[in-house]
Amino acid sequence: MQVEAFNFQGKRSTNLDVIKQIHYENCSIFLVIDGFNEEHLARQQIESFIDELFFLVGPSITYSEFLDKFKKINKFFNASVSIVWLEKNKCHVSFCGDCRVYLNGNLKTVDHTQAWKMCSRKSSNINLIGELCITHPYQNVLLKSMKNDECEITTFDLQSGDEVIIITDGGWQELHHKIVNELFDTAELCNELFNDNASGFYIKRN
Repeated sequence: MQVEAFNFQGKRSTNLDVIKQIHYENCSIFLVIDGFNEEHLARQQIESFIDELFFLVGPSITYSEFLDKFKKINKFFNASVSIVWLEKNKCHVSFCGDCRVYLNGNLKTVDHTQAWKMCSRKSSNINLIGELCITHPYQNVLLKSMKNDECEITTFDLQSGDEVIIITDGGWQELHHKIVNELFDTAELCNELFNDNASGFYIKRN
């Protein structure tokens, strides 16, 4: 499995994106958290939460056990989150907020935003809705946060050569068009000048 991690501050004065990956014999876990309401939030709060979560995680943990521990830990901050759990030929995704997950250029998650709610009335094409949200005036109005809301869950199969991208809103606002048109190159993660925090993972299954 090829993995490229990225975490850029962009033009923001602070970076509240925190990412974590851990690999066991039977599974790999990728966690992306995008904190907001930054005047009330320090990056250390998010990092402490992640440290507490992964302290409780071991090689024998199951996906359902991991989610149960995630739910039970107190969260004192507002944030979007996407969790990708890879096990054999399955990809389990838990998400809340607007950290997106793409598979081979196709969106596999929805944004829990007012923009998505309104744009989804115009089209049933998930990639098109994702594009319309980029310039929508309510793109940053989140309807769910991991602090108060449960994650939505989706599962899909993986085959050899499949590419999974987990990315915060500061990244997909710049790269959504290239991702869905399969013009995305991991080298752009280093060359792209992001306006906002942009973080996540590029994963290619062998």
